[in-house]
Amino acid sequence: FQSEQFGRGSFFHKSLGKVLTPEQLVQYEESEVARRRFQYRAAIASLVAQIELLVPLLDEQREKLIDLTIEETPLPKQFGQYTTQIVFVQMSSIPRKKLEGILDPIQMRVIDQQMQQVQGMKRWLIQQGILDGESPRKNKDVDD
Repeated sequence: FQSEQFGRGSFFHKSLGKVLTPEQLVQYEESEVARRRFQYRAAIASLVAQIELLVPLLDEQREKLIDLTIEETPLPKQFGQYTTQIVFVQMSSIPRKKLEGILDPIQMRVIDQQMQQVQGMKRWLIQQGILDGESPRKNKDVDD
């Protein structure tokens, strides 16, 4: 939906610069970034909830894992049916030491197993053009 009707290549997106004043355009872009950040946090929280079906986490661990993922990974370019897989692929790029600072050894073993499985999905997402082939970089205020 977002990428087809209102995404960067859409008529809607192309016309924004001609219809809105410069101030309105800045305000629109800021609201889009805020909306994407909110969606990303929700997607991360959803993935962490799925992880908790396999291994329980303390409230503090859950919040730290969500915050770490937000800090260490970029906003997805688009959200859709593969958002959970994208978030998991990006989470798998977080340095192990940082995850070990949050999770105990048993939790890390379960997470490691899941992250190994997601590597096949990463290759597929890159082949489909859904994910960049580059390794995820730290999150910035504005990302494409």
